[in-house]
Amino acid sequence: MPFTPSLPLTPSTAHSLIGSALSALRTPCLVVNRSQVERNCTIVRETCAAKGIRLRAHVKTHKCLPAALIQHGGKPGPIVCSTLAEAEHFAEGGFTDILYGVPVSPDKLAQLHALSQSVEVLAVLVDSLDAAAWLEEFARDVQGSGSAEIACTWKCWIKVDTGYHRAGISPAGSDLEARLLPLLQRLTSSPYLQFQGLYSHAGHSYTSLGPVAVAQIAREDRTAMHELAATVRKKLLEWKASAVDGWDVAVGSTPIALNAQQGTTDQEKDDSWRGITELHPGNYPFLDLQQLRYNQLPLDRSAARVLARVLARYPERREILIDAGSLALSKDSAPYTLPDGTEISACYGVLSSHPHLYVRSCSQEVSVIRGLSEEDLSDSKLAPGALVTIIPAHSCLAAGCFPVYAVVEDEKGSEMWGSSVVDVWVKAGGW
Repeated sequence: MPFTPSLPLTPSTAHSLIGSALSALRTPCLVVNRSQVERNCTIVRETCAAKGIRLRAHVKTHKCLPAALIQHGGKPGPIVCSTLAEAEHFAEGGFTDILYGVPVSPDKLAQLHALSQSVEVLAVLVDSLDAAAWLEEFARDVQGSGSAEIACTWKCWIKVDTGYHRAGISPAGSDLEARLLPLLQRLTSSPYLQFQGLYSHAGHSYTSLGPVAVAQIAREDRTAMHELAATVRKKLLEWKASAVDGWDVAVGSTPIALNAQQGTTDQEKDDSWRGITELHPGNYPFLDLQQLRYNQLPLDRSAARVLARVLARYPERREILIDAGSLALSKDSAPYTLPDGTEISACYGVLSSHPHLYVRSCSQEVSVIRGLSEEDLSDSKLAPGALVTIIPAHSCLAAGCFPVYAVVEDEKGSEMWGSSVVDVWVKAGGW
């Protein structure tokens, strides 16, 4: 057994590790297959092109420039960010059309305004009159400073809730008249605000099992947005607003993007994409156990896996212990069906080389992997000290545990993709 010290993958050491063997890296770490990221992103780009809609890539899953460039085919394009740190990181990296994709709060307006001076488009999401009032007050303060160069007009999307119930305003019932239309009128009448469009995220598609169920939610989402857009146009004409045209209607989630690509006879005839101008999925470059299950995709579509080492083997319990815990895999779980049909209701990850072995539980720094029999664990590749790769239940949170990713390429005959590091991706950290 070699006792060579392992190499930590940190922002300060990252680039010196290019060319190193994966087996030399300290575990746990996140390994990304660039070849698979490219394949996953090509599918979504081609889907958008076929639908005639713009891709606004969400970057919150990976938070790094190389992956965002792959999302747009090698050059900067429109993106959605979830943190100020992300927005600043991507602006510095040459991205010039950025949507800050969570409803704004007053403490972030100064930084967002400063960022807007360095990019072509910096837009924000709003879902309340409170937010509109904050934006107006800030803009008046800027205007009052007497500097014409820093005059402030906020580009605003209205966040619409079509069923996820996390954020946004419902386009139906009393919310339409009491909340959404008054906000729209404020955005289109204020000299400090500019209406950019309607934005929905059908996150409830994540809980649907199979393409048919996802397709139903996707159609309902697009139909609701299409009907709302018609109402908005009617109101803007009534109000004689200047923004009758020139605004967007955006939908998106990875299940919806993948479902649009898979296509069925019913979908091909479905005209609910009519009037949709943007799609903003985010998880699809990496994918994870949730997405693979809900969209009925093979495990080899996953592009981000946690590299870990086996610490101990317990045949009598049909379990092994690995050195990747909840601070590497996260505490998010997903349902998983083992190859023999056994249903696991809460699975934190699956061994990519042994899909019948699943992560049963996570502690802070270690996890327990279970099989169905002692024979499941008898493989010499699962002996203490061996390297394994885990497909996490939720790659957004798993990736968030690591400041740097080890990048590999396809390598024929390697169960862990490539066996050496060909690049390192350093991500935006913090908020």
